[in-house]
Amino acid sequence: SKKGFRLIGLVLVVGLLFAALPAGRVSAANLCVNQDGSGGCFTTIQAAIDAAATGDTINVAAGSYAGFSVSGKTNLTIQGTGTGQTLIEPTTLIATDVGHKYTANMLASVFVNNSTGITLSGMTIKSTSATPGSGGADAIVFWNASTGTISNSAVQGIYTINGVQTGQGIAVDGGTTTLALTNTSVSGFQKNAIDAVDGNGVTTPGDITITISGGSFSGAGPTSAIAQNGIMFWNRGGGTVDGSISGATISGFQYTGTSASASGLLLYGLGTGASVSVSGNTFSNNDVHFDDETGTYDPATILSANTFSRAVTILNGHLIYDSIQAAIDDAAAGDTIKVAPGTYN
Repeated sequence: SKKGFRLIGLVLVVGLLFAALPAGRVSAANLCVNQDGSGGCFTTIQAAIDAAATGDTINVAAGSYAGFSVSGKTNLTIQGTGTGQTLIEPTTLIATDVGHKYTANMLASVFVNNSTGITLSGMTIKSTSATPGSGGADAIVFWNASTGTISNSAVQGIYTINGVQTGQGIAVDGGTTTLALTNTSVSGFQKNAIDAVDGNGVTTPGDITITISGGSFSGAGPTSAIAQNGIMFWNRGGGTVDGSISGATISGFQYTGTSASASGLLLYGLGTGASVSVSGNTFSNNDVHFDDETGTYDPATILSANTFSRAVTILNGHLIYDSIQAAIDDAAAGDTIKVAPGTYN
């Protein structure tokens, strides 16, 4: 019958459409990655990214995978099964050919570049064992001229730190860039957990916006190797860097040398009209919990909106110290030092 012919034709067309889907697709909007390629999945995240179209989701099974680069993509989600389960453990780093701060060609485990609406979620991203400055990762994640989110993930350095001024946990740079970090931990890096610095010499300086909700940013603890920082904002290239930090734990930034200090949050430069909201965070065991080099923020406002293990300020200053001695060392003649309740060494 005509109805029967129409039904057969419809089934044939649907069958041809599914047959035309590239390997690795579960449906038109979903791709999968696992270690053995079973179920028509890709065996590398990079292969799935290269095959992905706008709006796709890449589901990555538990296991260990090489690093990857996302370039020129739109609305792409890369979803792991959780921290400690989906592991990005590269043996070879990505040479990005893009600079950041003092490094002309950043080496990274994961590189997100010139992309829009990218989401990385549910994974642990590691460095290699090589130390930055000696062939190691200049950033474990390098987020350049892109927008998107990193959520429910961990970024982890596994090398021995030294005094070279590179080796960021997450480096953010380039043009107009936004990054939302949600419930993500950063540890084991060499210099800064979050290094948001505009102006890499390649991309025209623009606006960087960082939104941090929850998560933890952990320094190495007392070390003479390098003065680390938890989160640094710097409009080095003349653009702006702004955003918000809430519900995060920032701890363990302590330098035992004499030439510098380590800061939990360092606002080195924001740019005209830029601002940073800081509330509901917990700061502990940092040389300087909060360092506002822009001279914009009243420490009293930061103190009332966040929790500190210890807190010492200099009246009319813009730093919150962890120790009384550090404030004394910085104080000038006639200054008043204010010490919050707590137990001090």
